[in-house]
Amino acid sequence: MEVLASTQDEMTRNQRKLEEYKINLEREVERRTAELQEKEATLANTLFQLQAIINSAKSGIVAIDTQYRVVAANERSKEMIRLILGHEFNEGDYWLSLFKTEDERLRSKKLWDRALGGKYYNTEEGYLIEGGIRKWFDLAYNPIQNESNQVIGASLFIRDITQRKQNQRNTELTAHILDNSSNEVYVFDAKTLRFTYINERGRRNLGYTLDELRQMTPIEIQANFDQKAFRQFIAPLEAGQVENLLLETQTIRKDGSSYEVELNFQLFEDEERPQFAAIAQDISQRKRNEQSLKDALTRFDLATSATNEGFWEMEVKQSDPVNPDNPAWWSKRFALLLGYEDQSLEAKLHAWSARLHPDDHGPTLRMLYDHLIDATGQTPYEIEYRLLHKNGDYIWFSASAATLRDEVGSPLKVAGSIRDIHRRKKAEQELLERNAVVTGIFNAAVNCIIALDPAQQILSVNTATEKIFGYSAQALIGKPFAQLLAQPEALDLENALEQVQELEAQHLNGHTFMVEMSVSQTMQEQQKNFVVILRDVTARKNREKNLAESEARLRTLAQASREGVFIQENGHIVEANPAFFDITGLLREEVIGQPLPSSLKHLLNLQNGELTEDQSYVRKLERQNGEIAFVQIQAHAQNNQDEGQWRAFSLRDISLLRQKEQETASLIQALELIPELICHTNPAGQILYLNQAARQWLYEGEEAQEALPVAEQLFTADTWAKIQAHTTPPPVLVMSGQIRHKAGQNVPARLTLWASADEMSNQHYTVIIQPEAQLS
Repeated sequence: MEVLASTQDEMTRNQRKLEEYKINLEREVERRTAELQEKEATLANTLFQLQAIINSAKSGIVAIDTQYRVVAANERSKEMIRLILGHEFNEGDYWLSLFKTEDERLRSKKLWDRALGGKYYNTEEGYLIEGGIRKWFDLAYNPIQNESNQVIGASLFIRDITQRKQNQRNTELTAHILDNSSNEVYVFDAKTLRFTYINERGRRNLGYTLDELRQMTPIEIQANFDQKAFRQFIAPLEAGQVENLLLETQTIRKDGSSYEVELNFQLFEDEERPQFAAIAQDISQRKRNEQSLKDALTRFDLATSATNEGFWEMEVKQSDPVNPDNPAWWSKRFALLLGYEDQSLEAKLHAWSARLHPDDHGPTLRMLYDHLIDATGQTPYEIEYRLLHKNGDYIWFSASAATLRDEVGSPLKVAGSIRDIHRRKKAEQELLERNAVVTGIFNAAVNCIIALDPAQQILSVNTATEKIFGYSAQALIGKPFAQLLAQPEALDLENALEQVQELEAQHLNGHTFMVEMSVSQTMQEQQKNFVVILRDVTARKNREKNLAESEARLRTLAQASREGVFIQENGHIVEANPAFFDITGLLREEVIGQPLPSSLKHLLNLQNGELTEDQSYVRKLERQNGEIAFVQIQAHAQNNQDEGQWRAFSLRDISLLRQKEQETASLIQALELIPELICHTNPAGQILYLNQAARQWLYEGEEAQEALPVAEQLFTADTWAKIQAHTTPPPVLVMSGQIRHKAGQNVPARLTLWASADEMSNQHYTVIIQPEAQLS
């Protein structure tokens, strides 16, 4: 019994222990379950927060649990993994199964294990994707921890850094480009103005080392600035009012010599250190060319002044081409032809149109209007009209003009000239026309800098290239450089090294323009790349073209002119037209480049200074064959500081006119002796001539010296009406009529009448009068 009781007690104790163990076990299970539920809740909450983040992120984001199962991922990550691995994945997938080889799985597991071990890890990797293109990605592995700092998973952030890599490469390439540029490049601190960088070409041209230049400022190498003036110059850049500033100045080398440059300044903003950059273009040769062009234009202006041309120019309002308020420019010669100083004429169209003769006003403006609105340019503007001179007389002028038009033919600007033809209209009826000289000015653009690979594909471009060609940088990079040229087959970069060539470039919109191209080579990543610099020379080409056209027109006019024109420079004749040799009888080889011959010295009478500038004189000329001729001569002069004085002369042979004048004088002397009364009138009835017998019939003593009367003072009203009714043919008419005597009587007379028309078709009358009664 005792054994049984003892055994029962033992079993009771064991039962209690078993119950206690069961209770403890249930408590541990409950604790562990609660802990697991807490972790799951934490992970779920973390994943919920993470999902909200990754759905709005631009980077690819993937989250896994400790068993490498994908628990969250955004669409961006799926796109990137599909690009890298070539296939898709979804939430719940076993991440390591995405890789094809064991080596790839082990490498990926090693990267994840660092994050699952509580470490952050970042790396950059490049992958060859479809098409053989290399893409670069930034991979960041991060542990996911709960509030107790226990790792419950890991995340991967994937960013595409291909563009950053390309930009970094372009930055390195740009540094090489600047050092190998054919331009000088300067960078200086916006606050201290001290240089921070000068490319190799700039250092070599200036003669300073980089260390020396870093202790200097732009003011020390510029001839035209002090500290205050330079600060004022760059102030608009600092204020953000302009993007760049252009300046033509002289740069001073270390040895004291200088050269002409065009500088393009830009400001590069940086919170820590804003800096200015300046690209310098050596323009010494261009300046010399411009001076040559200027000298040539001065000679042409002098030759033009010898032909008495008055030039003008007018801006055109397309909605109202002949608006009286259109802005206009009148040359000094134009104003002088009307008797004014050039400042006296208002710079508007009505300063000219208001002076037109009433009979010429409408037709002249109509012809100008028709010329301007003809988009084809086929309607010419060549006309003769009368303008009111300052002295109150109307003067005849011959005028011509040409118009600059846009691409659709609309007028932009018209330019022309006038020439005094009053003497010709009245005496010789000659027409001398002059074509207009039209010039255009345009401004040079900032240089284009373009880097090319050995296959001449574009690696990088600067901002100027985008502005000048109309492309974005992204649209050009990777494309052939030849697409920027109008004739790509003419491109030969290998033979263009260290040379300047002119080529025709083509804009994105299809229009073409001329550029200067210089090419150099640079080493980048162990390969030879090209650096091409393009400069838009459209404006300069237009100036050269217009100058050539102007020269051609002037030479053509001079060759066709009936006036002899020659230019004397420093006592020698440097040019003359064919009419000059015809008038003087001299030979070209006897004159050009030689001192003035004695016949011309006598003609010009330069020793006594009698030939006043801008006035015409009549001189007797002895030709080489001994003949005597009368010429009308006019001189013009212009001083040139570099080449002395130029004098231009125009000669007009008026021998025939003098002969006619002498014949007319002889005829008038004969008419004075005729006993019949002779009277000559114009259509308005003004008596232009009375012979001696007629004057004695009408006047007493000194009265005959007064102004001639109107015809009705000599003829009765009926008789004058019969005279006016007579027109040609027939040219001669005999009629009877009555004339008035100075005593106040009307006397019957026999009239012989000639009617003739002048060059303007106006009737003139010559009457021979035989009175039928003699009165004392």
